[in-house]
Amino acid sequence: MVSTRITQGMDEAFSYSIDPATGMLTQVSVVSTKGLPSGFSVDAQGKFVYVAEAYNSELRIAVLQIGPASTLTFVRAFNFSEMPIPVSLTL
Repeated sequence: MVSTRITQGMDEAFSYSIDPATGMLTQVSVVSTKGLPSGFSVDAQGKFVYVAEAYNSELRIAVLQIGPASTLTFVRAFNFSEMPIPVSLTL
């Protein structure tokens, strides 16, 4: 499971594991996204997370890889100038 949130001015994406017996969440990893996240989407194979964010007044899409045990790794980012900031992202 993946979630994005803003913590103390730092923009981050968090991943969690879910205990199937209790439904309790446990944080697995956290990675900086560099911008202000406004939405995210996981690809159909569950291998990547795409995070839409505002970064220096531009739209930026950060690509994060989902590894073993739901760990996240920053792969790369794509910057798009003079774009409106999205509120959601759909693949």
